[in-house]
Amino acid sequence: MPAYIAICIGGLATFAASLLQREFSSDDLQVLRVFDEVNDQTQGHAGCGKIEVSTTVDPATLWLKSRFIMNWLVKLTIIDSLSSVSDFHSALTSLGSSSISSAVTVLRLHASTSWPEPIRPMVTSSHQSPSSGPTLYRASCVRSGTSHPFTSLDVSRTLGSTLGEIFPEWKASMKEYEIRVIAYVLNSSAWIGMSLNNRDYQRNKGNLDSEFRYPHGINVKTETTSKIGLRPSTCALLIELADLKSGEIVCDPTSGMGSICIEGRYKFGDEVAFLGGDIDKEINELRMVAAVECGLTLWDCTRLPLRDGLIDVWICDPPFGVHCGKTKDAITLLKHLLRECRRCSAEGGRMIMLIAHRIKELRRLTFPNEHVHAVRWRIVKERKINLGGMLAYIVEMAAV
Repeated sequence: MPAYIAICIGGLATFAASLLQREFSSDDLQVLRVFDEVNDQTQGHAGCGKIEVSTTVDPATLWLKSRFIMNWLVKLTIIDSLSSVSDFHSALTSLGSSSISSAVTVLRLHASTSWPEPIRPMVTSSHQSPSSGPTLYRASCVRSGTSHPFTSLDVSRTLGSTLGEIFPEWKASMKEYEIRVIAYVLNSSAWIGMSLNNRDYQRNKGNLDSEFRYPHGINVKTETTSKIGLRPSTCALLIELADLKSGEIVCDPTSGMGSICIEGRYKFGDEVAFLGGDIDKEINELRMVAAVECGLTLWDCTRLPLRDGLIDVWICDPPFGVHCGKTKDAITLLKHLLRECRRCSAEGGRMIMLIAHRIKELRRLTFPNEHVHAVRWRIVKERKINLGGMLAYIVEMAAV
C-alpha cells in the first residue's frame, strides 16, 4: 500500500491518528508510527506532529476526510539517526528512481481527481501540467532543534541536487513547480516526502504550507490590515476535541475571522448550531457573507447578548500577544470572558480553549482554586501543544 506522512499539531498526533482510524477501516488504512512529543527540544515548526500511514484510499478522499491534518506528504523516507547533510543524499539515492517515480504518480493522481466544487479549482491550479514541459520541482526544509552541523539551506540544496542526479530531465524551480519535496528535520530525525499542497493557496509566507479554506474562510493581509484566522486543521481538531452532539449549540465568543464557526458549519451543517462574534468592527466588515452563512456577529465577549443557559459548548481562541495589550488587561479580559461564558452556559456546559502564555492565570482563576476571583469553571484536562512552532495549550473545562 502507498505510504503517507500526515502533518498535524504537535501534541495531538496520537489523537489525530485515532481520528484517522475512526474515519477509515483497518483494511483501508493502517497507522505505522506516530511522533507526538512536545517539550523544550521539540519547539519550532519541525516539532509538529507526524503520522506515518499506509493506505489504499485514494489521496483525494484521504485529503477531504481529514480536515484535522495540516498537510499530507507522499512518503519518500524517514531518517532516524541523522548525523550529516550527506545522509539526505544517501537516503534518496537508496530509494532509486522507481520508488520516487511511484510517489510522483500518487501526487499526480491527487491533482487529476475530479474534485467537487469549490475545491477543484484550488487543487488543480496548484499543480503544473506534466505535459507542459520538463517536470518542475522544488526542495524545502523545515528544521528545528540544536547541534545540527548543517543549515536548512544545506538540506534543501542537497535534496535538490540529488533529485537532479536521479532525474536529469527534471528542472528545479523556486516559484512554479509541480513537485515539492519537503524534509521536516527535528534534532536527529528527518521525515521526507512530497507535499500534496504544492502551492500556498492563500499566498501566506511561512515554514508550513497554507491550507485550503472553505468559502467565507478568509485571511486578509495588506499594508493597512493583518487579519489572520486560525488554520482550518486547528479549528477541525478543536471541534473534534469538543465531541459535539446533534442538536447542541456551540459558540466562539472571540471568533475573530470566524474560522471555528465556518469549519464547524461545513462539517455539521444544520445538525449543530454555531454562532460567534468579535468586537473588531473591521473584522465584521470583512466577513459580511460569513456572518449570514455561519452565524457571526459583532459583540463584546465580556457582555454577551445571550440569555442565561443557552450555550452547550464553547470553543474559543482568546486573543493574545499585542491584541491583548498589557498583561493586567489580558488577565481581566480572561476573567470576564470566563464569567460571562459561565452565565450563558447550559447545565453540563463545557469549553475547549486554545490558550498560549496565559495558562498560569487560567489555572488561578478556575476551580478548585477558591480565592475571591475564581470563576465557575473546572479544568478537566490540559494538552500541551506545538502550534506553528510556539508552545501553547488546549484546555478542556467543565461548568461547575
